[in-house]
Amino acid sequence: MDLEMLMLAVSRNELSGPIPSMLPPNMWILLLNNNLFSGNIPSSLGKLSQLVLLNLANNNLIGVIPVSLAECSYLLGLNLGNNSLQGSLPHEFSKLGELYSLVVHSNNLNGSLPSSISNCSKLQVLNIGNNSFEGEIPTSLKNLSKLRVLVMKKNNFIVSNTPYQEGLDMNLKGTLEHYKYIFSTLTSIDLSHNELEGEIDPNLGKLKGLRLLNLSMNNLKGTIPNSLAEMNQLESLDLSRNHFSGQIPIEIAFLNFWGSLNLSNNNLLGSIPQGQHITNTFGESSFSRNPNLWGCPLPKKCSWPQFVAPPSPTSINQGKKSIGYPWYKISMGLLYGVAFGGLISLIMIKISWRRKYFNKVDTILKFLFPWMKNWTL
Repeated sequence: MDLEMLMLAVSRNELSGPIPSMLPPNMWILLLNNNLFSGNIPSSLGKLSQLVLLNLANNNLIGVIPVSLAECSYLLGLNLGNNSLQGSLPHEFSKLGELYSLVVHSNNLNGSLPSSISNCSKLQVLNIGNNSFEGEIPTSLKNLSKLRVLVMKKNNFIVSNTPYQEGLDMNLKGTLEHYKYIFSTLTSIDLSHNELEGEIDPNLGKLKGLRLLNLSMNNLKGTIPNSLAEMNQLESLDLSRNHFSGQIPIEIAFLNFWGSLNLSNNNLLGSIPQGQHITNTFGESSFSRNPNLWGCPLPKKCSWPQFVAPPSPTSINQGKKSIGYPWYKISMGLLYGVAFGGLISLIMIKISWRRKYFNKVDTILKFLFPWMKNWTL
C-alpha cells in the first residue's frame, strides 16, 4: 500500500477553497489545519473508515459537524477548533470508542453537551471552550475515568454546583475510591466564562495531580477552601471575577509550585498570607479589587497603620489586625483622674475648703436657675 495514500499533511500553509470530497478511502491521517479552507466539512469524510487523526482546526469552515464522522470508528484525535461551525455536537459521537482527544473550541456550537459523550471511555482531552453550549454539565462525565484535560470556558453552562463535586464523592462504604471517578485523573480544569453558581467543594483538594484550575468569570461564592493547598502540583489558579468572600487561607503561603495566581475582583477580606513565595512571585494584580483585603503585595496597604501591630503567625489566618494600646491617651486619662480625685479628697477632708466649695456651687446654681433661690446646699 502506497504511503502517500495513507497520510495527507498540508498544515500551516495558505491553501484555500473547499475541502476535497474525494479522498482515498484507506487514508489514516488527514492534517489540513492552519490554512484558509472554507465551506462545509464534507460528509464524505465519514467514509474514511481507517482514519485515525483528523485535524481541520484554524480554517474558515462553516456549517454543522457532519454526523457521518461518527462512522470513523478508529478515530483517535479529532480537532475542529477555531472555525465558524454551528449547530450541536452530534450525539452519535458516542460511537467513537477509541477517541483520545476531542477539540471543538472557538466555534459557534450551541445546545447541550450530550451526556452520551461519556461513552467515549478512552477520552483524555475534551475542549469545548469558546462556544455557546448551555444547560447543565452532565454528571455522566464522571465515567470518563481517563480524562486529563477538561476545558469548558466561555459557554453558557448553568449549574447549582460545580461539576467536580459529583466526581469527588469518593467515600464508598467507608472506603476512599480515588480512581473510580473522572476528576481524580484530571491535570487541567478550565470552566471560566460560564454561569456556574454555588461554592467550591472542599474535596477539590483531592485532585493531587491537578496543574491548572481556572474557575474565573462565574458566579461562584463562599470561601476559598484551605484544602486547595493539598494540590501540591498546582501551577496555575484563577478564581478571579467571582463572589468569593472571607479570608485567603494561610496554607497557600506554603505552596511553592504556583507560577500563576489570580484572586482579583472578589470580596475577599483580611490579611494576605505572607510567605516568601507569595511575596516574591505575585504582584498587586493577583489580589486587586478586593476592597477589604490588605497587606503586601498591595502597595497602599504595605505600611501598618499607627497603633496597629502586625499580625502574629497564629492570628494571620484570622485576617484581623491586632490593635495596639494607645498609651499616650491612657496616661493622660490617668493623670486627669488622679488630679481630680486628689482635689475632691482635699475638699472632703478640710472643712473650710468644703464650705467655700459648696457656697460657690450654691451661688452659681442660683444665678443660672433663679427658681432655686430658696434652695441651699
